[in-house]
Parts: sequence; C-alpha cells; structure tokens
Amino acid sequence: LKEIRSDADSMMVYQFDSGVASEIMLRIKRDPNLSARTFNNYLIFFKSLFNWMKSFSYVAQNPFENIKKQPKKLTASAPRTLFTKNMLAELRKYLLKENPRYFAITMICYYCFVRPNEITYLRLADIDLNTQTIRIRADHAKNDCDSIRTIPDVMMPYLVSLDWSGDPDLFAFSDEVTSAFIPGKKHLDPMKISKYWKKVRRYFGWPVEVKFYNLKHTGVTNMLDDGIAPNFVQGQADHHSLEMTSKYAATHTPRSQEEIRNNVSSF
Repeated sequence: LKEIRSDADSMMVYQFDSGVASEIMLRIKRDPNLSARTFNNYLIFFKSLFNWMKSFSYVAQNPFENIKKQPKKLTASAPRTLFTKNMLAELRKYLLKENPRYFAITMICYYCFVRPNEITYLRLADIDLNTQTIRIRADHAKNDCDSIRTIPDVMMPYLVSLDWSGDPDLFAFSDEVTSAFIPGKKHLDPMKISKYWKKVRRYFGWPVEVKFYNLKHTGVTNMLDDGIAPNFVQGQADHHSLEMTSKYAATHTPRSQEEIRNNVSSF
C-alpha cells in the first residue's frame, strides 16, 4: 500500500476507495510470480475483510466489490482412466450389497456430474425426487453459481429405495456414522469419500489411476456416446463452454432436444 499511497501510514479506512483497491489488484495481476488462483485468493480475502467492516459501518462501500476474478489458465490434463462397462457393472453389484448410500454418491458423480466436495454439501432439500433434480448451491460450487442437475430415470429406482426423510436442512450424506453416509447434521469430510473409494479399489484390484472422480469423466463421455446433445451435457457437467465438453469425445451424432433423463443408458 505504501508503494501506492505516500500517506499510507496515516490513511483512514474510509479513505480506502475503489481506486486504491484496483491499483492493489492490478499490481498483483502484473506480478509474474503470482497465478490467477493467487489473485483470486487475495480478492476473496479483501472482499471478505471489507464486507466485515461494512457490516460494522466502518466503511460505506466495499472498494473491491466490482473487481472480477481472473479466469484460470487451462493446462494440458493428464490422460484420464475411464471405466469400462464391465467395471461399472461390477461396481454397481458390489456397492448395492455393501453400501447402497455410497452407491448413490457414485451415481450422483457419474450421472449428474456433481463434484465430490459439492456432494458433501448437498442437503436433503437439494435432492428433489419428484422433479428429478439436484440443486448445487453457489456457496459450495466450484464456479460460485447455483446450478440444477437432472436425475436420469435409470437412477430413480436406486434413489427411491433409500431413506431421504428428515429435516430438509440435514446433509444428505453426513459424517455422523463412519462409512454409513446417512443424512445428518455433521458435514461429511470429502476425504471420507476418497478413503472409502480406496477400499473399493483394493477390493477389485484396480490400479491407483482408477480414481473416484473418473466416474464423472466416464459419465460425460458415455452421455455423449448415448447421443445426448452436447449443449445438454455442457449444462449437466457445469462446463463453462462447449469446447470443454467437446474434449471428452471427438465425434458424436446427437439426438437434438432429447431430455437427459430419458435417454441415458444404465450404470
């Protein structure tokens, strides 16, 4: 701040305006040693700090509120290990017997493309079996936006067989009982999903490259193979562009305007 304002030592907080805020963020942006992620982390901190000060009337406005996050640079991704149909069939059979609620978690990742961290924040109110939708709340979404995912028909028999009763504000998959993943008040640590996945992987003797999150990559690829229009897949996968969706498969002949819920093949 001293590099921007010579009177920084005696500067009052109410004098900290949008011009000063913009200059600070511009200097961070220009630093070749700092990434877009670091820029965004600084921005989140400053916005939170001044929102707190605003709540106590120390400042009238948040000087950082109109500054936008920097887009993350796309990097070449490592080759993804996709699940074969046989692997998916084996996984379904095993989990239906050993842990049906964890099977629900895998289906939400595979069919609805919900990220593991987002799954842990799902409330019972977010899973609507009547409208066959799942709501991802902005507070815990990767892109900071609310979104709605369609529950395909093939998921419904498994979901309706589980108990989703209770206070709508309960977490759909809680951390109250070890590896039970039942609804509860205690937020589920995302690492518990990974920990249980290691048990599954060891049971089948799958290599470490077979990761839980590869269910989403496989689901996107298979949905395109099923002929679902790429723009529907883009929305379901929460991709920021069709270009990102198109990376999952080179060529497809989509049945345009067909709903996801009716035309996705079984897990």
